[in-house]
Amino acid sequence: MVATHSLTVSARCPRDGAIDVYRVSFEVDRMIEVETLVEVCREYADKSIFQEVLTEELSTRFMARVTTVGKHGVVETTVTA
Repeated sequence: MVATHSLTVSARCPRDGAIDVYRVSFEVDRMIEVETLVEVCREYADKSIFQEVLTEELSTRFMARVTTVGKHGVVETTVTA
């Protein structure tokens, strides 16, 4: 079984304080309650964090393959962990 869950996560850029919105996909081989995903992702709303660190943290926390896609200014970045 493979399940993919997608949602958006907002976090603050540690460099300039801008709010960045990321499209986040979780790929897992087991069930994860979507309410848990939502609850954890809400924790980042006021947190200053770089996209790469966010991706790694979510991947580790959920033991999942996580991909984030975000745009900061004119640059769109995709990170997978």
